[in-house]
Amino acid sequence: MIKLFEADDSDAVLLVDADNAFNRLNRLVALKNMHIICPTLAIYATNCYQSSARLFVTGGAELQSQEGTTQGDPLSMPFYALSVMPLIWELRDAIHQIWYADDAQATGSLTQLRKWWDTLVLRGPGYGYFVNATKSILVVKPQKIEEAKSTFHDTRLQIQEGARYLGGAIGTASYVQNYVADSVSKLFQTLRYHILKQHTQLSCTPLGTDGISFSGRYLTQQQILPLWRTSSRINSFRRYLEAVK
Repeated sequence: MIKLFEADDSDAVLLVDADNAFNRLNRLVALKNMHIICPTLAIYATNCYQSSARLFVTGGAELQSQEGTTQGDPLSMPFYALSVMPLIWELRDAIHQIWYADDAQATGSLTQLRKWWDTLVLRGPGYGYFVNATKSILVVKPQKIEEAKSTFHDTRLQIQEGARYLGGAIGTASYVQNYVADSVSKLFQTLRYHILKQHTQLSCTPLGTDGISFSGRYLTQQQILPLWRTSSRINSFRRYLEAVK
């Protein structure tokens, strides 16, 4: 998505936040679509979701769960993913889009993005997909800010030059560099604190393999490495890591 956003024919990227998506999925529509999209899984899904689930509340009350997926159910993620496929197909014309569970992203011209957004808002509720406009972000190239405000003036979207994106950042070069520098600074402080506190290489090993390295893997691969030789703070961090090996 970052590369698509940086292309010359892209004005912006729209990061959509869905409102309580897994709990609002339209089960009836989902089960009907499942028999067409994935017959192999349809029987299993039907056995799990054709009837309302009984939810017991402290004090003796009982609720009937009639929509959405069941939390903790191993089927919930594949069931949800397959259920929104028809919606994704409706939105795919003449635009680049990427979905990660209920988080949708699209990039293209502002006109294309407005059409895509309007279609999502109109067609989404039929599948149980309701956008949360106030938490959705339109990341726009600097020269397109005013046009974006005009095009999306009635949507309540946040219009910005950058935003967090899947563990990293997307937006203008200055926004991404500042985000990376701040993230590295926080990582530096955390690592330094634990090293000074524990004093032993053994105590730092779980932190490096399971904590910091895992959470920062995407940021490192996609955004820190391209800036490795251009940021003074990152160079300082590199020298520090070499010193404590």
